[in-house]
Amino acid sequence: MPKLLAPLIALIGLTFIAATHTMAASAPDTAILDTHWKLVSVRGVAAEVGRREAHLVFKPGGGLAGSTGCNNLAAVYALDGEQIAFGPIVTTRMYCQEAARTERALLKGLRDVSRWVVDGNRLELLTDAGVTIAVLEKSEG
Repeated sequence: MPKLLAPLIALIGLTFIAATHTMAASAPDTAILDTHWKLVSVRGVAAEVGRREAHLVFKPGGGLAGSTGCNNLAAVYALDGEQIAFGPIVTTRMYCQEAARTERALLKGLRDVSRWVVDGNRLELLTDAGVTIAVLEKSEG
């Protein structure tokens, strides 16, 4: 039971943060909301095919949900125009050899993301210096 306690506390904390940190998304901000964004690449390397599709969904109000291709993930995020910041990311803890590289690169890379750009069906998550961390495409999910 103690192994389950820490992730449960983290999820409760994230839920509390998301509920108390409601953001008013401006019109440009809404371009990424409530869309299933399939992960195409991380730092220029194609996403590995895992047990499930690696993806992100930005929920209105600051909640992020998704999958690394192996593990589910959740976090909070804040938008300000094209600027974005992520809070701590919580994941399940399964091991999937086939998606391990993509998972590590994505989780590490999201810490460096500070802005986003949507071009048609493509979402790019970028650093301040303009380095592309992740490329995602709209998907039916």
